[in-house]
Amino acid sequence: MKSILRFSSSAGARRYVGRALLGLLTTVGVLGHVTGEYTIPYVNQIENLLYDTRVRLSAPGGVDDRIVIVAIDEDSLERLGHWPFTREKFAVLMNNLFAYGTSVVAFDVLFAERDEGVDIELLRQLANAAEDSAFVRTLDRLEPQIDRDRLFADAIANGPTP
Repeated sequence: MKSILRFSSSAGARRYVGRALLGLLTTVGVLGHVTGEYTIPYVNQIENLLYDTRVRLSAPGGVDDRIVIVAIDEDSLERLGHWPFTREKFAVLMNNLFAYGTSVVAFDVLFAERDEGVDIELLRQLANAAEDSAFVRTLDRLEPQIDRDRLFADAIANGPTP
C-alpha cells in the first residue's frame, strides 16, 4: 500500500512541476512578446480580436452615423488608376468632402514627398535654358493648375480648419 502511495505522490509531484514549468514558459513567452523582444503572430491576432470585441461592446449606441471612412479599395484603384494617387485626386476628394459639409478630415496616408507627376522645377529649367519667353509666360499662367501639391494644399485650406 505504501509503494502505491509513494508512486502516486511522486506522480503528483511530477504533474505539479510540469504545470509549474508550463506556466513559467507561458509567462516568459508572453513577457517577451509584450516587451517587444519578439512577436508572436497569433497573439497579435487575438489582441486585435479582443480589442475589436471590446470596442463593439463598449461603444455607446454602436455605429456613429456622423463618422464616415473613405477607403481606397480595389474599385477605387480600377476607376482612378494606380497607387499612389496624385495630389490632384486628393484635392478633388477634399473639395467634394467639404462640399458635402464634412467638418473633419483625417488621412491615414503619408505624404512624405512631393507629387512629381508634373515637375514644375524641371519645366522652369527648360524654359530658362531655352530662353523662350512665350513658354515662360504660359508656364506662369498654367503653374497654379498643374502644381498638384499646391492644389491639394489649397483644397485643405478651403475647408474648416481648427
